[in-house]
Amino acid sequence: MCESTADSRFELTSKRSFALVCFRLKGPNALTQKLEDAVHADREFFISHATFNDVYFLRVSIGSPQTTREHVVKLWQTIQAKATSILAEK
Repeated sequence: MCESTADSRFELTSKRSFALVCFRLKGPNALTQKLEDAVHADREFFISHATFNDVYFLRVSIGSPQTTREHVVKLWQTIQAKATSILAEK
């Protein structure tokens, strides 16, 4: 996604396919669910989720031709910041 994509708190749940990236926060499903809620709370980004084999994960799809690199970087920074807040609550 950007230069600082490596973040050991996250794991990919499948291989990237075209513009779809599936990932989750490592740990219980509730952490990833909280992350999704936190990202949506700002109403700036919308990400979807799915569950497979009882694993809850997030789905980010970049489908608009108007999406720029800056949009993607800002989304990833938002996800990382929200994860930091959630993990600090533990």
